[in-house]
Amino acid sequence: MEKRKRGRPRKVRPSIGEALAVAADRVGPALVETESSVRIPAHWRKGMLLDVRHFGAFYEVGLLHEVGRERIVFESGADCQNFVSEWYTPQHHDPRAG
Repeated sequence: MEKRKRGRPRKVRPSIGEALAVAADRVGPALVETESSVRIPAHWRKGMLLDVRHFGAFYEVGLLHEVGRERIVFESGADCQNFVSEWYTPQHHDPRAG
């Protein structure tokens, strides 16, 4: 009798290219983030609630309750966190508030 290993089966992580292809097939057109700049859809306004999802090799960010609309894809968790932090940072129009 063959001895079975205990625990969960090992997950195989897809490459970044495969993961981005799956994301494009799943949600339609997505905006892909590059390290130098993030392209934000025109109808997004800073401070709106975001939906962040982790898919193993990448993160997707979109507006909450907007399924199938534009999403931004991040290859790095740190880049995603930086974007979300900047997104919710209050804007001050008073020059003394620096």
